This record gives sequence, structure tokens and C-alpha cells, in this order.
Amino acid sequence: MLCVDEKTRLQPRTRLAPTLPAQPGLPVRVEHEYERKGALNLFAASDTRTGKVYGQCHERKRQVEFIQFLEHLNREISAHVTLIHLVMDNLHVHKGKQVLAWLEKHPRFKFHFTPVHCSWMNQVEQWFGILQRKRFGKPFNWTRRSFDKVLAKAEQQTLEAAAEPSSPQTQNVSEEVARKRIQEQSQASKLSAWSKKFIEDLIIEREYNSKPAKKETVA
Repeated sequence: MLCVDEKTRLQPRTRLAPTLPAQPGLPVRVEHEYERKGALNLFAASDTRTGKVYGQCHERKRQVEFIQFLEHLNREISAHVTLIHLVMDNLHVHKGKQVLAWLEKHPRFKFHFTPVHCSWMNQVEQWFGILQRKRFGKPFNWTRRSFDKVLAKAEQQTLEAAAEPSSPQTQNVSEEVARKRIQEQSQASKLSAWSKKFIEDLIIEREYNSKPAKKETVA
């Protein structure tokens, strides 16, 4: 399953002077003048199982560019995978006639669309947010080739994280989290049992109070 979306209007704006790092008593100094180099659109697909991200950059965002990205996915993903689910929003680029015609010729691709105005539910949006905060939110000289480097580094970090064995500290944290979850479940079950008993007692009390009082007979 791949989560697909586009990060649009990315503007490589190279600073005319290099950014100076912080020093004791001085903050980071950034050149305020920059050079415009157009805008780019990042097409990305995030694999929900492995964390791998497929990406391409295009100067425009049309059905033509989207089909080129689909062709890229078709080449990169092994032919042994017979069914590929793509989750995306309801953008008209994803539903155009050219895209639907391409989809008929590639039956292993299946499109799934998020509800209207709910594109934030797409998991790739989280990756876009991390990418913006950790890389594009900081001033640096980047161009179209920078995207390839960023995507390659992201893929390398994903592979390293998957291959790295868990450390004893990580295991201790996992055991602590599991222990807390067991305690919470135990407390929840006790609270549920107490609530059930309280409700039963309350029902019995109401039924007893609703019964008419018996008249005592005097001999």
C-alpha cells in the first residue's frame, strides 16, 4: 500500500551569501537576499509497510507529470507484486481521463480516495511535515538535485533503522511501556467491574423504592 500526494510550490531560493553558524554571543546569521529559480512540485509515495518513499520532481503538476510518476512506480516496484493499492486525495489530476486510461492498461494499480476535505488523513502528509521541519524549514542552498539527495538519505535512514538491532535501553523502554499498558488494562477492567456492580445496585435500589409500601394490619 502506497500513500500518494504532491508537495507543491517548492521554491529553490539560493541565498546570495552563505549562512553563518551561531557563535558565542552571536545567533545564526542568514542572508536576506536570494535568487529565484522557479518552483518545483514533489510527487511522493510512501510505503506504509517498509517506510520507503518514492519521489520525483516536476516543474508542473498535471496529468502528464502524474502519469510519469506512476510509470516511475511501475518500474521501481517489482513485477512479483501483483496488486498495488494507492491512497490519494480527490484532486482532479488523480481522476482525469488520461490517468484513467493509463489505469486500465495497468490493472495491478488500484486507486483509493480519501473523503472530501480529508487529505490530512493520508499518511504521506506526515512525511511531508517531517521533511519541511527538518530540511526545507532551514535556510540552505538547494536546487532540483537536492530533492534526490534528500530522498536518498531518507531511504538510507529507513534501511539502517530496519537493520539496526534493538539496544538494551530500547528493550527496557519497550518492556516498561508493555508493563504500563498491562496496568492500565487491569485498572480499566477493575473500574468496569466496579461500575457494573454500582449500576446493578442502583437498579435494585430504584426497583425497591418504586414498590408501594405494604399497609400494616392492626390486630
